[in-house]
Amino acid sequence: MKMLRLFAAGLLLCFAAAASASPSEPKNGVEYLTLPQTLPTDTGSKVEVIEFFAYYCPHCNAFEPLLEEWVKKQGANIVFKRVHVPYSPSVLPQQRLFYTLEAMGLLEKYHQKVFDAMHKDQRLRLGSDEEVFDWAAQNGIDRAKFAEAYRSFGVTAHVRRAGTMMSVYHINFW
Repeated sequence: MKMLRLFAAGLLLCFAAAASASPSEPKNGVEYLTLPQTLPTDTGSKVEVIEFFAYYCPHCNAFEPLLEEWVKKQGANIVFKRVHVPYSPSVLPQQRLFYTLEAMGLLEKYHQKVFDAMHKDQRLRLGSDEEVFDWAAQNGIDRAKFAEAYRSFGVTAHVRRAGTMMSVYHINFW
């Protein structure tokens, strides 16, 4: 039940930010959706908040600063996780970029920089492995170490898990 409330709260946050309003009495099916079954978490007694996002998404880019501020305000009350969603094969390099930064412990430093590269500064597509490797090197990340982590079993497993999580959490694009 806790997981259902958490997921509902996460969706509520997304919808509220998108609508630039915060409903005083959110309604199931309007501002949030309740999952058909309770899903297990590994967060103990803390609330788990999962953001399903994509670097290519302009809405995710616009929402990111608001989300970061909200997560910081929650402090130790929540466990916050991100899942970079698969949309099509063209997004795979961006997914691998996200999970590689996470695996290397570089996500906090570079997460916003990826959004900026795609939506503000250079408007990169980051649609190929080489383009991702070039971006990493240009941003001071050791290209060889990055490429090794990018191609690792662990990153591949996270990419696969993202697809599974979308299905389990009933995430869709429309």
